[in-house]
Amino acid sequence: MSVLRVDSSIRYEGSVSRELTAKFAGDDAVHRDLTAMHELNEAWRRAALGEPGPLVRELADEVAAADAIVIGAPVYDFGISAALKSWLNLLIVDPRFNPRSTWGTALASVPVTLVVVSGWRYGPGSPVEGWNHAIPYLRRIFEDLFGADVTLEVVEGTVQNAA
Repeated sequence: MSVLRVDSSIRYEGSVSRELTAKFAGDDAVHRDLTAMHELNEAWRRAALGEPGPLVRELADEVAAADAIVIGAPVYDFGISAALKSWLNLLIVDPRFNPRSTWGTALASVPVTLVVVSGWRYGPGSPVEGWNHAIPYLRRIFEDLFGADVTLEVVEGTVQNAA
C-alpha cells in the first residue's frame, strides 16, 4: 500500500503535526514537505494565470498514486498554512482534481487522515469557540470536492499546554 505523507508545519523541531503524521503514515510513506517547497506560491501564481508548470502534474501524480494520504495541517491564524493552501490550489488546477470535471470523484474512497493541530482550544466555552476554520475547509475539499474517506485527528491547546 502506497501512503503519501504531507507536512505543512513551519516548525521542524518540536512540531506536533510532523510527529503525528510520521506516526500515522509509517516509515515507508512517500514524504512531501510543503514548507521546504519555496516555489509553491510562484507555481500557484503562474497556474492561476493560465501557465501551469510541471509541478502541477508532479504533485497531482503523487496524490493520484497514493492508496492512503496523511496530511499534517497545523492551524495558523485560525486557518491552514499558506503552503498547504498553495498545494491544494495546484492540485485543483490538474484536470484529475478540477471540480469542473471531477466533483467528488478524484479521491473516491481513498482514506485521508487530516492531522489538525492548533495552539488554541476552539471548543465550547473557549473565547475563540468556532474560530478554527481549518477543519471545515479541509473537510469541504477532501470529502465534498475530492470524495475522500476522511478521518480527523485533532490536537488542540499545544501552546496553552506548553505555558
